[in-house]
Amino acid sequence: MEVTSSFGITEQTILFIEAVIEENFSDRFDTDSLNKIQEIIQGYLGGYWGIQFYEDPYMFYSTSIKRSPSFVIFDVSGSGIAVIKGS
Repeated sequence: MEVTSSFGITEQTILFIEAVIEENFSDRFDTDSLNKIQEIIQGYLGGYWGIQFYEDPYMFYSTSIKRSPSFVIFDVSGSGIAVIKGS
């Protein structure tokens, strides 16, 4: 897993989010896993954090990324997972 893009997030927070994803993601799109990741991140960091799944970890075409005060996007086994703070 590697970070492909990030903005407004500390290294410590990125490492936390990465650990949550590693613990809960099954390397395929699974709504239950993504919801659990979102709940854990929101519980720890507070506020609303969205999770988005991309088939390509380098193709970001979501306006939520452009509007977010902070986000991180990971390449996870060839798929992209974006964790985006709601504004």
